[in-house]
Order: sequence, then structure tokens, then C-alpha cells
Amino acid sequence: MKAAICLIALAYLVLAGCSVAYVAPAGGKQASLTVQNRTLGQLTPYSFADAATCSGAQKLTKGISLIGMVPGESVTVTIPAERDFSLQVWAGEPNDIGGTRSCNIVMTFTPTAGANYLALAFEGTQNCSAQVFRVVASATGENTFVKEPSVRVRETSGIIRGHGYCRT
Repeated sequence: MKAAICLIALAYLVLAGCSVAYVAPAGGKQASLTVQNRTLGQLTPYSFADAATCSGAQKLTKGISLIGMVPGESVTVTIPAERDFSLQVWAGEPNDIGGTRSCNIVMTFTPTAGANYLALAFEGTQNCSAQVFRVVASATGENTFVKEPSVRVRETSGIIRGHGYCRT
């Protein structure tokens, strides 16, 4: 158990140290993505320069701190549309036995140009999850949240390698 906690912490440090700040697309088809932290601890979202292999990690939060978003905080970025976009949500918090509990989910989806998306990261006492919703505005101005059908959860290699982080 202690070795697993150390491995998770090491993977987080490697990811945070090897990532750069996210750069929004300068042109072409675009969409908007808001990532909201609904976990019990810190959350750091990443995208990848190469969505297929999950290589070229890009931190979606501002600054170079390893600490991500606090519970309830959100960040909105412009993302490329009409092609795959990979999103990683990494959450961590101290647990009640003196260690650290963490959550790592990588998802890929294909945003529609001009659409708005909301990614939520959740954490319970036994597990964590993340979902992406398309935000659809009605004529009355109220938003409807529709689960994005193109989302697929990716299997990861555990530690970032030069050839990429995602296995599937």
C-alpha cells in the first residue's frame, strides 16, 4: 500500500514536471470546455498535444504550481473542435490513515465546433468518476446538460513515457 502511494505521488510529480501550460488553438474550429472540481481535494486537469497517444501533457490551470484547483473551483478553456481531444483529471487528497488517496481518469471525446462542454470530476469515499456534458441553451436561457456520447475512458500506462501515456 505504501509503495502504491509513493508510485502515485511520483507519477503526479512526473506529470506535473513534464507538462507545460495549455495553449488555446489560435484558429480553426473551436469549442469551449469548463472543468469543475467536485472532488474532496485538489484537482489538476491536463490536455495532451497528441490526443491519440496522450503525449505532450498541457496543464489547463494557470501557474506552475503542482497544486491544482480547490474543491468547487473551475477553469474554462477554448479547445480544438471536430477532432479528438483528450482530457485528464487528476485529483488527490490526504486520507484518514496518513496517506494520500488519488484519482486519475483520462477521457477522449470529439467536440463539435461552437459547442460548450462541462467536465465534472467527482469523488466518493470508495471511488471517483468524471463525466463530460454538452451544454445546450434553451430559448428561455436555461441550460440543459447532455452526456457527451463520444466520450471514451482511456487505459493509461501508469507513468508517462516518451511515446505516450494512453494504451487504448
